[in-house]
Amino acid sequence: MAKTKISQYDATAANNTDIDSISIAEGMAPSNVNNSIRAILSHLKKMDVGTDALTSPQLTSVDINGGSIDGAVIGANSAAAITGTTLALSGNADLNGDLDVDGTTNLDVVDIDGLLTASAAIEINGAAGAGISEGMLIDWSTNLARFLTYDSSSGSEIAFFTQPSGGSTAERVRIKDDGGFVVTPVAGGHAVFNEGSIDADFRVESNGNANMLFVDGGNNRVGIGTNIPSANAEIYDTQNTQLRVNTESDGYLDLSNYGNGGAVMTSAAHPLRLGTANTERMRIDGSSGNVGIGTSVPSNKLIVKRDATTTVANSQIVNENRTGASGQYALYATSLDNGSGSGFKPVAFGAVQTAASGRTADFIVAVSDTDNIDLSADERMRIDSSGNLLVGTTNNVLSSRAFFESAGSTHVIGARVGANGHYALGAINAAGTVVGGVVVNASSTTYATSSDYRLKENVDYTWDATTRLKQLKPARFNFITDDTNTLIDGFLAHEVSSIVPEAIIGTKDAVDGDGNPDYQGIDQSKLVPLLVKTIQELEARITALEG
Repeated sequence: MAKTKISQYDATAANNTDIDSISIAEGMAPSNVNNSIRAILSHLKKMDVGTDALTSPQLTSVDINGGSIDGAVIGANSAAAITGTTLALSGNADLNGDLDVDGTTNLDVVDIDGLLTASAAIEINGAAGAGISEGMLIDWSTNLARFLTYDSSSGSEIAFFTQPSGGSTAERVRIKDDGGFVVTPVAGGHAVFNEGSIDADFRVESNGNANMLFVDGGNNRVGIGTNIPSANAEIYDTQNTQLRVNTESDGYLDLSNYGNGGAVMTSAAHPLRLGTANTERMRIDGSSGNVGIGTSVPSNKLIVKRDATTTVANSQIVNENRTGASGQYALYATSLDNGSGSGFKPVAFGAVQTAASGRTADFIVAVSDTDNIDLSADERMRIDSSGNLLVGTTNNVLSSRAFFESAGSTHVIGARVGANGHYALGAINAAGTVVGGVVVNASSTTYATSSDYRLKENVDYTWDATTRLKQLKPARFNFITDDTNTLIDGFLAHEVSSIVPEAIIGTKDAVDGDGNPDYQGIDQSKLVPLLVKTIQELEARITALEG
């Protein structure tokens, strides 16, 4: 093989038979001597300028661009190792292998493509505590890696820079000299913790609270003051106030677990407002505590106001919390003027307590003809605690489901049918069947009871009416309650009950559960069939006598 550079020659002279394909064997042409010397000089020049690299050179002294290795000791065991007391380089040093320095190395500019390993520390701009006022130190101490800066005059900080694609280099993260941490993303960027979405928690500790902010990575929850949040977001505090929204001029809003319950409160006399669609719907007045729905100036404990554009009068609901006595209203409402100036009179309704204790209450409706309501004098209707309806009275004399009482000469009940010939009042039995009623005609009223033949059986036309009629004892009397003692015709109920029992209601001398008399009543229309049959019998006897 032709030898074209120094590194290709053999250390044994006899093995070198040519120089760059020029034979130097015995008997060579005289011109080969001259040509081979020229080739060797060319090879040396290539090595000098670096075209051909040296393989494992061994030097006792070397001058690199005017520098020197003083007291150099060429290692006998490793040809690639150079050990010296001082290495001075005025130019650049390009090392493809490792550089092992046991002492202190002072470098102005270092470009390292591979691994930089230091057994002690790496310090930039001097040694701390050695008269150097500022610098940076990287070291390892007792299983702790330290990266620190120092400046004895004005403090020191650490900043990290990046350069986005197509952009300029800019600071992104800074650790300040007081331990503060500043992140400055690019416009439209963001800072992300745990971008890999692994089950890892994030915790921020404050002075006295180890879990001032805690992100539960496994359960996707956030806790403030707790490391075991039980909801998506939980605030824990040993004090009452937990969450406060504050502004400099408008005071603050507190959301807290107050005692054994929750509380939402504002500071000073500021109102609490609730709304939807960016519009206020309800307000608790900050000074009075009044609640307004549909109004921002509630004048009573609870005001409900309709939209002013409606044609119906605006209304209010006022909650009066009264306890400890009977006859007190729990709720009443007032109808206000509709804006026309005509003025609507007050209307009140709600529950009224009927005893000083217990849960007995009636529902009442009261209407006043003045600007104020007298709750005792203006009552118009009541539904008592048993579900009975009372109109014009608070006393259910008959213990009936509905009781009406008129004032003065007014009618008690009026009924108007939609078409003549229909019931204005119907009577329905327990089975739900209509058995009678009051039918209104064009110019008369029929008081009807069921009498259809399809409802009857065992029909008999041959019974004795005269004998039974003669047992009746018509009498004249006046009622005890009639101060005028006006005599009227009639019967005593118990004297009729054995003769025409269907005409009598009740039992003689009966009393109610309280010992009060339960008086009998009579339907004298039930005597009509007996009277008619007796007249027929008399007519038959007269006809027979005349014949």
